[in-house]
Amino acid sequence: MSLGAGTRGAISLVQVSKAYAIMAGRDYVIPDDIKEASLPVFRHRVQVAPEVAISGQNVDDLLRSALETIVAPRI
Repeated sequence: MSLGAGTRGAISLVQVSKAYAIMAGRDYVIPDDIKEASLPVFRHRVQVAPEVAISGQNVDDLLRSALETIVAPRI
């Protein structure tokens, strides 16, 4: 990736994740809410580096790959 999501992207991720939790009838966010919100929130905020774009990968591919490597915390 050549350009990241930034602080406003992180704030938007929190807000959208909270909205997903509320729509699911919860008053708390779970890791799945964050993962589900990540693509719509970050898709337009991240730019792919030219050398990555040449390989045929797009923003969604990179974001999915990053999300798969993150392990949800256990309480």
